[in-house]
This record gives sequence, C-alpha cells and structure tokens, in this order.
Amino acid sequence: MTKYNYLAFDKNNPDGIRQKDYYRTISATYTKDLASSLSAHFTLQHVNRDSNLEQYTYDETRAIINVTKEF
Repeated sequence: MTKYNYLAFDKNNPDGIRQKDYYRTISATYTKDLASSLSAHFTLQHVNRDSNLEQYTYDETRAIINVTKEF
C-alpha cells in the first residue's frame, strides 16, 4: 500500500512557523492464522517525511507485529 499526505500547520496564523510536511508511506503486510481464533499480522513500512523545517525531515523503516485473539 502506498499513501501520500500533506499537512500544513499555522496556515491561518501570519506570525506562525507555517510548517509544511509531506509524508510518503509504503507498506506491505502478511497475515497468518495461527489458530482458529488467533492471527498475526507482520508489516514492513517505510516512511519518508519532508518538512520545510529541517529538524522534522526523516526517513524511517518500521517493523510491526500485531497478534489478535478473537473472543
């Protein structure tokens, strides 16, 4: 899945920092049933954030494991 977001902060405040952030996210998820009521989701995600304020710009890769038990 690919997702793009744009956020602008203080856009209505002329004295604000007017921070503009662009997010690009790419992720892939694998789901595995472990038992009749137990499943696991394994996700690899890459996030790229570009901001007009340099301290908020980053690239990051995430590994997410989600285990779900249905009752």
